[in-house]
Amino acid sequence: MLEKLKIPLVLSLLLFIVILKFELIIFFLPIITLIYGWFSENKIVSLVLGIFPYIFGLLYILLILGALYTSDGPRLSKVIIYWMSLSLIGGIIGYLAACKTRMSLALAIGFVILWGGVLYSGLD
Repeated sequence: MLEKLKIPLVLSLLLFIVILKFELIIFFLPIITLIYGWFSENKIVSLVLGIFPYIFGLLYILLILGALYTSDGPRLSKVIIYWMSLSLIGGIIGYLAACKTRMSLALAIGFVILWGGVLYSGLD
């Protein structure tokens, strides 16, 4: 009986690790943007780095999962607004970090906190 449970337990553990890793990666995206902007001082690339991952997420939702939301138009609009706000805040984080002043760094850190609040407010 223990042999029959071994494979499902291992697969469940691997799935848990993948889900946990995804959550950590998505949480570290604004921090990576902040660090890249601070060290590179390239405002345009930092802005794009802050926006780009969320645009891919939005495209995935619209193209792949869009069929699930066709009957629920207001929900789809909320999803689009949610992902676009994450994208906008991510771009602001990158731009402010690339300005390389203490005030812009403090604002960028504030936007990272705001980004976390927006992320967790939209999770259902």
